[in-house]
Amino acid sequence: MYRPADVDRSRSPADVAAEHEPILAAVLGRDPDAAAAAMRGHAAHTGELLVAQAAAENGGPAGPAGIALIRDPTGESTT
Repeated sequence: MYRPADVDRSRSPADVAAEHEPILAAVLGRDPDAAAAAMRGHAAHTGELLVAQAAAENGGPAGPAGIALIRDPTGESTT
C-alpha cells in the first residue's frame, strides 16, 4: 500500500492540514504571489523533514550539508 514518506513519522494530520491551508487560501483568493510563497515554504519544510528522515534511517542526524540542499545561507528556500 502506498503511504506518503512522512506519514506517522513527523507530522500529524492536523500539522499537514495547517501547512496546506495557506496554499489553498492563496489559490482561492487568486493571489499567485502568496500561493507561490506558501508553496515554496511548504516544499522546503517537507524537504527538510525528508532529509532528516533519510539521515535518521541511515544512522545519523541531518547535517547542515543536507539542509543546505534545500535552503540557501540566508534561510530562504532554494526550491
